[in-house]
Amino acid sequence: MKRTKSFLIAIALSIGLSSSMAFAHGPGGPGGPGGGMAMPMILHSLNLTADQKSQIHQIMKSQRPTLKPLFEQLHQGHEQLETELFSTGQITMANLTPIEQNNEKIQAQIQDIFLQTALQIRGVLTQGQISQGAVTLAKLQDLQSQMHTLMSPDDNGDEPPPPPDAQ
Repeated sequence: MKRTKSFLIAIALSIGLSSSMAFAHGPGGPGGPGGGMAMPMILHSLNLTADQKSQIHQIMKSQRPTLKPLFEQLHQGHEQLETELFSTGQITMANLTPIEQNNEKIQAQIQDIFLQTALQIRGVLTQGQISQGAVTLAKLQDLQSQMHTLMSPDDNGDEPPPPPDAQ
């Protein structure tokens, strides 16, 4: 049980590293429902065999050396943007555009690696598990839609009521 939990946490952390990118696109963006966290939840629902867990762990482990420097570069790019935005000198889009373009390039590389990894993981799954994954994904998308409906302003443009502890 402990090993399964550790395995799932490793998947969540590895795939979840893309969540900041997915959140930038809003809920259900490129990362799917939950800001990029659908894959670990779906894998958890598939009753993977020990051999499948091992194979998936190896796939994830093999991507770390490539992903780590990319995430470091992206973090540095975000810090550079913040530094520019809060500098005391004159700032224009001309100052920010090259930094943002570089960040977008790195994000695209990360997204490509995540897609390659997802395809490799899919290759480990049986057809039945893929079908079950589709069912789980549909349920997650439905939950996300329900949450969006609950949190959206009503038809007359009013905001939802504040939480009880905020009143």
